[in-house]
Amino acid sequence: MGQFEASGIGDKPQRTLMAQIQTEIAEEQSEMAEKLDRHTRHLICLTWAIVSLTFVLLLFTIYLYQDGHAAAQREQTAQQHSNK
Repeated sequence: MGQFEASGIGDKPQRTLMAQIQTEIAEEQSEMAEKLDRHTRHLICLTWAIVSLTFVLLLFTIYLYQDGHAAAQREQTAQQHSNK
């Protein structure tokens, strides 16, 4: 109540109104904080999904590289045998 008196708000109806407004603002801030937490958790899940997808794509790329390299080796060996 001291902050209201220091700001020049002296009578009880004005103090009551200010207290109600502050209560409403605090409730809205609480709701917004919860909403922000939900969005943050969602973004964290999406980030892990992207990391997982990147890892799977890396493994698939390695597999394709090795398969292509093995095919090139087989073809090179076949050409060497056919040239002899």
